[in-house]
Amino acid sequence: MRNPPRFGVNLIVPWWAGGATALHNLVLLCPHHHGLIEPSHDPERRPVGDDP
Repeated sequence: MRNPPRFGVNLIVPWWAGGATALHNLVLLCPHHHGLIEPSHDPERRPVGDDP
């Protein structure tokens, strides 16, 4: 039996930008895509659209 995939909950509009902690503002992300949005979790990744 395989373990279920691991996903994290992320706010679409962050709380510091006025986003609510509510279902309509949440999205599930795998660790890879969470790292793209929140690069502070992985210093090797850059934010989406942050091309050199």
